[in-house]
Amino acid sequence: MNSFTNILVKNIAGVVNKVSKAMDKTLTDENGNKFNSLKDHLDDKGNKINILIRKEANIEKFGASRDPEADNTAAFENAYKAVATNGGTIIIPDGKFNAPKLNIIDPNVRVSGYGTLKNGGLIIGHPTIIKDLNFVVKDITIEYDSITIGNNGIELRNARRGKILNVNFRKVDKAIYTQPVGVFQHCSRVQMENLLIDGANYVLYIDRPNDFNDYTIGDFSLKGSQGFGGINYNHVYGLGVDGLILEGNSFFFPSYSGASPIKGQNVYIDYGNFIIITDNNLFEAGTEAILLNRVQNQNIKGNNIAWPGQRLPSDGIKFTGGNQTGNEFVFSIVADNNIMFPTGSGISLGDNVNDVKVNDNNIRTAGSSQYYYGDPTALATASHFGITTSVNTKRNSITDNNTSNNVNNIQGDNFQDGNLDINNNVIKTTRVQTLNVNASEIDVKGSDRVHLNQPAANTITALTNGYGGQKIRLLAFNGNTTIQRNSSILLRTARNLTLKANESIELTFTSGVWYETGRTVQELPNVQTLSTNDTTIDVSSSDRIHLNQPNATTVTAFNNGSGSQEITLLSFNANTTIQNSASIILKGATNVNIPANGIMKFIYTTGKWLEMFRNF
Repeated sequence: MNSFTNILVKNIAGVVNKVSKAMDKTLTDENGNKFNSLKDHLDDKGNKINILIRKEANIEKFGASRDPEADNTAAFENAYKAVATNGGTIIIPDGKFNAPKLNIIDPNVRVSGYGTLKNGGLIIGHPTIIKDLNFVVKDITIEYDSITIGNNGIELRNARRGKILNVNFRKVDKAIYTQPVGVFQHCSRVQMENLLIDGANYVLYIDRPNDFNDYTIGDFSLKGSQGFGGINYNHVYGLGVDGLILEGNSFFFPSYSGASPIKGQNVYIDYGNFIIITDNNLFEAGTEAILLNRVQNQNIKGNNIAWPGQRLPSDGIKFTGGNQTGNEFVFSIVADNNIMFPTGSGISLGDNVNDVKVNDNNIRTAGSSQYYYGDPTALATASHFGITTSVNTKRNSITDNNTSNNVNNIQGDNFQDGNLDINNNVIKTTRVQTLNVNASEIDVKGSDRVHLNQPAANTITALTNGYGGQKIRLLAFNGNTTIQRNSSILLRTARNLTLKANESIELTFTSGVWYETGRTVQELPNVQTLSTNDTTIDVSSSDRIHLNQPNATTVTAFNNGSGSQEITLLSFNANTTIQNSASIILKGATNVNIPANGIMKFIYTTGKWLEMFRNF
C-alpha cells in the first residue's frame, strides 16, 4: 500500500470513528458482539482486525443456556474475558442460568441484567493484589437451591471502590462476604443499596483472620435493603470495621413462633470505628438488636427496635469491652431510638464504656416476656432496666430519655438529668467535689456540690469557672471554712459566714457574681442596739437592729448597705419613725411609726432598701 493510500485509509477510519461517536450508540459486528467504536476495524495499514473495544458481553452470545442441566462455565468466563481488558458490562439476560463462581479481578467491569445466577456467585478481587476495581453489580439475582455453608452471593477480597445495587439474594449462606484477608482495609469504599435477601445465614459478613487484630474493611455502606424470609444468624456481622453506614434497612428474623435455637443479633460489630447505624427497623433478634464490642466513634440514631432477646434475655442496644484496646474513650452517641419489649434492658453500657451520650430514647417495657421462648428462669433472674451502666464507667451523659415502664440503673461516675422513669421521677446526678486542702479559691467547673473538709481554719474568697445560671451547694464537714462576703460573693448578711459541721449554703452564679440563694445554718444574728436619737443608721456589720431611741426620732437613711443584704428592725418603744424616701421604699409610700414590739424587714438592692415585711 503506497503512502497516498495509507493516508486515505487513515482519514476514512477517522471519519468512520467520528460518525460512530455522533451516532452515540453501540455498534454490533457480524457475530452479534457490541463495540464502542469502529476505529479498531482497521489497523494503521488499513487491515481489518478482530480485537475490538467491547462495551457489552451478553452471556447468551457466548453460549450460555437456560437449560437447568447446562454447564455455563465457559460462556461466563469467555464473556468476562471479552470485557476484562478495557472494561465493560457482562449482561445476564432474563432467565435462570447455572453459573460458576465467576472471579472478577480487572477494573471497570460491570455485571448487570435481569437474569439469575443459579448455584453460583461472584468473587470480586485479586487473590493477593489490592486494586481499585470500580466494579458494579446491578439488577441481577443470585440464587442457590439451599442455604449451605460456602454458597455465598458476592465475595470481596482486595477490592476497593465498587457498587452493589438492586441485587436479589435467595437461599445464600452470606449475601455479601468479605474474605478473611490479613491486610489493613483490603476492601474499602463499597456501596450496597436496595438489596433484597430472601433466606440467608447472614446479609453482610465481614471476616478477618483469627490472628489479625486490625481493620479489614473501610468505608462500607449498606442502605435501603431488606433481610427477610429467614435470616438465620445475623443480619450484619463485622470483625474489624473502619467506617460503616447502615441506614434505612429493614432486618427481620424468623418469628418467635419458630423458636430458632441459633438466631443472634441484628447487628454485631467487634473492633469497630466510625460506624453509623441510623433509621433502621431491627426486629425479633434472638439476642441483642445491636451489640458493639471494642468500638469507638459510633452514632446510633433513629432506629426502631422491637422484641430483641427472644432466645436469651438480652438488651436492645449494648456496648461492651471499651474501645479497640479495651480501654476508655468510646466517644459515641445513642439517640432518638425506639426500643420496644427487650427481654433484658433497653440500653446497656458495660465496663470501660465511657464518653457516650445517651439521650432522647424511648424504651418500653424492658423485661417483657411477650415473645420470649427461652428459659423462664433466666428471664426471671435477668436485670430489666430502662438504661443501665456498669460501676466501671464514667463521663457518660444520660439525659431526657423516657423509660416510663422501668427504672434506670445509672452507676459509675456518670451524669443523668431529665430521664422519666416508671415512678415519674426525673433524676439529676449531683456532681460532687471534695475539698481536702486549705485553699482560698474553689474551681467549681463541672460541680453541683462541694464538700468542705479543709484541715485547718480557712477563708474562701472566690469561686472560679462558674457559668451563667449555675447553682452550687457548699456543705461543711467540719467548722474550718469561712465564706468571705465580697464583690464576687454576695451573702445575704453583711458579714462573712463561718460554716459549722453539717451546715451548708447555696449560691447561684449570674452576671459574674455568686448570689446566696439559701442556707441551712444555725446562726446568731449580728445585733446593733440604737439607744441614741440618730437619724441615720450604719448597717455595715448588722443584720438586726434594736430600736430603743429615748425620744421621738425619724430615721432617714440606712448607710453602708451592700447587695442583697437583709436587716431586721425590732422596736423596743414607739419613738422611731422610718421615713419613706428614694433610698427607703416603704409599702404604701408613706412614713411609718413602728410601735413597741413592732418588726420590719428590709433588703438592699440597686442602691435602695425595699420593705419586705412588717408585723403590725
